Order: sequence, then C-alpha cells, then structure tokens
Amino acid sequence: MSNYKFDKKDTVEDCFELSVFQMREAGVFDSGGGCQWSSSCGSGQNERSVGYIIHPGMTGITLQYIRLDPLTQEEHKYSYDVILTTTPCHFGGIRYWFRCPLLKPDGTPCNRRVAKLYLPPFQSHFGCRHCHDLTYTSRQMRMTGWMKRMWKLAGRMN
Repeated sequence: MSNYKFDKKDTVEDCFELSVFQMREAGVFDSGGGCQWSSSCGSGQNERSVGYIIHPGMTGITLQYIRLDPLTQEEHKYSYDVILTTTPCHFGGIRYWFRCPLLKPDGTPCNRRVAKLYLPPFQSHFGCRHCHDLTYTSRQMRMTGWMKRMWKLAGRMN
C-alpha cells in the first residue's frame, strides 16, 4: 500500500553527499593524484566526515570513514574504492564522474555514472540515489487543489 502519504521514501537531503562538483571546486582533481581530502557535514555530535585518497592517474578514489552503529554504538571502519571516469566537455576540458560501487538486487554491479554519491542514515556504503531508492523532498510535497488545477492548465498550454 505505497499510495499513502505516510509511506515516504528517504530523501537525498537526509544523506551525507559526495559531489564531484564540490571536489572540483576544492581543487581535488588539480593535484594530479595521490592526495587526501575530507568532507564533513553536520555540526557537533552529528558531524560526519569522509576522507578520500585520489588514485594516481585519476582512475578512482578510496573512500575511508567510520560509521557508528545506532543500535550497538560500535564503530565500523570502511575503506573501499570507487571508480572515477571522465567525459569531454564541448568547449574543452573534462568532466569527472563517479561509478556507483553498489550491487543491484540481482548481484550485478550498478556502475551507473553519477555526479553525486549518497550515504543514507543507517546505511554503510555510498551509492547512487537509484540504488538507495532515494527521492527529493520536493517530490514528496502534497499538491493542493489549486496546484493541481494550475498543473492541468500548464499541460493544456503546450
């Protein structure tokens, strides 16, 4: 019965996010590889950080972080590789992408090319929003009557 309002998905806004755009802005890809960089979100006791090491040749990154198990309060250390790929830009240069490191339900690697990887609450590994079945907060907003009428009118105008 997934049609009910209380049956909502987790959102990307609730997750820790790794973005190739933020990494590029911070100059992570300018170093030529082998560097270490960390990103954090939250404040105080809720602060979380992730360290990553760029592989020489920009072929991938190694993510390193610690997660606290919410039930047992045990620390779990994670370290695994994520592939980086590039595509050429129309006016020169290259754009970096992550390859999703998670496995699909059938056991095959996802390998989806994405700009952002997410670590949802109570999950252990970063992955794309499709593998974690995430949505956006704005997609879960309930439409009021006048919003539905405006939506219908906009559809008729095209």
